[in-house]
Amino acid sequence: MNIVDVIKSNLSGSALSQLGSLIGATPEQTEKATSAAVPTILAGLSKQASSKDGADRLTEILNNLDPSLTGNPGGMYTGNTAGKAQEQGSSMLDKLLGGGLLGSLGGLIGKFSGVGGGVIQKLLAYLAPLVLGMITKQLGGKATPSGLSQFFSEQQKNISSAMPAGFSLGSIPGLGDVGASVQKATDSMKKGANNLTWLIPLLLIALAVLAYLYFKPENKVNLPASTDAVKQVTKTLEAGLTEDVNSFFSSATESLNGIKDAATADAALPKLKLLDEQATGFKKAFNLVPEAGRGAIKTLISAGIEKLKAVVAKVIAMPGVGEKLKPVVDALMAKLAAVTG
Repeated sequence: MNIVDVIKSNLSGSALSQLGSLIGATPEQTEKATSAAVPTILAGLSKQASSKDGADRLTEILNNLDPSLTGNPGGMYTGNTAGKAQEQGSSMLDKLLGGGLLGSLGGLIGKFSGVGGGVIQKLLAYLAPLVLGMITKQLGGKATPSGLSQFFSEQQKNISSAMPAGFSLGSIPGLGDVGASVQKATDSMKKGANNLTWLIPLLLIALAVLAYLYFKPENKVNLPASTDAVKQVTKTLEAGLTEDVNSFFSSATESLNGIKDAATADAALPKLKLLDEQATGFKKAFNLVPEAGRGAIKTLISAGIEKLKAVVAKVIAMPGVGEKLKPVVDALMAKLAAVTG
């Protein structure tokens, strides 16, 4: 279970539009700000749960949530419920994070999304009951300090990975570790589609050096193909691509398995599009690997495709899902098949 995906599945479609109307932002601004706000709130709550006092305070709030808000996430942003959500959300965040930290987080999100601070404070207040309610639900309706500690420990990777590219909590005391992991885990994926965006240039330099040694006339160097330098380049390329391929199929399987209906299909689309970008980079990376190192990677990708086909078939067969996802998924599978072709 990925808590970020669970929360975002309740923020798709009409709920996100209603939220945008409430805070006075365009749909694009709302979506961008929310993409940073949800994992940011979770990161702040995780920080609280890491201390005894903070965990006790969070436990008390979770166990006393207003069921009229958390019991109907889809209707939280309509009618009188919306005003109650904002009021209670603002109060809960203030108790949990404090005005100073809340203001700093809001400032970062506002700068990232291009939305004013006042709008972001409203957004955070509206999101808080939903985030807290989903956490309580995942804890079985009853929170304990030890349960919260385990929950956030298990969700730390999901929270970090959900941070959008270009957004970091590194400047916030106590949240720097989250910010650092975010930059490492997501920036390269967003910009170049996978970790090889930093690996490929380094390896190209290494290959250029080898070419220089091979072919520069005045050096008259004739290195054998089995030279240690060539072996190391091959090994590094193979290891880097293998790691990325494993990560890709794990993420793709998790995203597809999280789809249960049309709403969760909408929520999964951004991740699937990122995976499509990642698959685009695999072909170039695979071609950089010397022939001797391609066999294992080809086998790995082929096995991954076969396993993914079964998951895809199940998801596409769901009512109201196939028409949304089939074009994206078909393109993704075609790119994977072309990597080793």
